[in-house]
Amino acid sequence: MRHGIIVCAALTVVGAGCGRGKGADCPSAAGDAKHGAKTAGTAVVTSGETALSGLETFGKTIGGYVEGGKAEAKKNWNDGKQKTKQTAKSGAQDTKQEAKTGECE
Repeated sequence: MRHGIIVCAALTVVGAGCGRGKGADCPSAAGDAKHGAKTAGTAVVTSGETALSGLETFGKTIGGYVEGGKAEAKKNWNDGKQKTKQTAKSGAQDTKQEAKTGECE
């Protein structure tokens, strides 16, 4: 299921990256395809980093519950939630930058 979501997201980014006028203006369809693939690659890296951050948050929340009870778990969850959100936003900026200014080959 998770792999399907990642593939769908990557294909969406590839489709968006191939449009003329919003991203790099590639002189050929092959250049558009390569540019879209690079953008999709950046999006996949972003989704992987964000998923890892979310998994880390989950683990720390469980550990907090075991060690300090409900209050500790809630604190760990909220701290991790902010970190995951920052990771996702940073990756989104990288993906947008690649889509707008990426090199055509």
